[in-house]
Amino acid sequence: KLVEIAAVPWHMAEFAKRLELEDGLPIVGHSQGIGTMGPALQAFEQAFLSGKIVHNGDPVLEACLANSRTKADDNGNRRLTKTGSRGLIDAAIAALMAVHSYSLGVTDEGSVYDQGNVIL
Repeated sequence: KLVEIAAVPWHMAEFAKRLELEDGLPIVGHSQGIGTMGPALQAFEQAFLSGKIVHNGDPVLEACLANSRTKADDNGNRRLTKTGSRGLIDAAIAALMAVHSYSLGVTDEGSVYDQGNVIL
C-alpha cells in the first residue's frame, strides 16, 4: 500500500501539489544531504540485514546497488555515492529514501515491516 512519496524538494512544488490534489498522494520532502542520507543508509541497512526488506531481483535496482559505494565524511556519517562507477544509482537512492521516510513515520501501532517482508 502506497502511504506517501518521499521526494527531493528542489523543483518539486508544482509536481507535488498536482499529485496531492489530483491523486491524493502526500509528498514528503527528503533532501539528499548527509544529514538525511546518513540516517537513510542506516535505516536501509538495518531493515535489509534483519530481513525486514527483501530485494525481489529487479534488474534496475540491482544495477544501481552494484554501482553504489559508501562514503564517510570526517564525522563518520556515511552516504551512498557512485564514485568510481559510471553507472546510475538513482534506484538505490530512491530505495533508501523510501525506507527512511517510512521508518520516520512508524507509530505505536507498529510498522509495515512487522507484517512480513517488504519487497523492493
